[in-house]
Amino acid sequence: KICDTKSADNQLTLLVYIVETVEMIFPDLDGFMNEVTHVPVAAKVALAELKSDVNDLQGGNRLLIKEVDHMQKNPTLKGASVFQQQFKGFLKEIADTMTDLEQMMGDMKKKYTIATSHFAESSNVEPETFFGYFNTFILQYTDAKDILVKKREGSTNGRSGV
Repeated sequence: KICDTKSADNQLTLLVYIVETVEMIFPDLDGFMNEVTHVPVAAKVALAELKSDVNDLQGGNRLLIKEVDHMQKNPTLKGASVFQQQFKGFLKEIADTMTDLEQMMGDMKKKYTIATSHFAESSNVEPETFFGYFNTFILQYTDAKDILVKKREGSTNGRSGV
């Protein structure tokens, strides 16, 4: 890990060196954390659970459609007309929502595949793992910046006290 790799005198980690280099030579890149604010949330996405939840919603929607169809075919059943009135509008709304959800899932899969391919990673890698790498780096980079600030403050305080 770059946060554990130290200089020969153990005074500097590779990550602190990278932070210093970015600050001095590439200052426009130093605020990259502000551009990747969604990474911590993306690192918590359990794609398998999300797919399962969407499949459960689709299954529940199919069951509801069957039930409404059954009530339409058997209007003499007790409560059939009330049930139909209550759920017909709901079914239309759910159908639109499910279409949107399925499209968002498809878009998410495409974008995720593109993102993983940019980093020569398989799209089969779980988002928790893929974005977890970046989240860990962001946290460690932030910690290294804090260490560097404290180090600078310590050297400034040491000079002003002389």
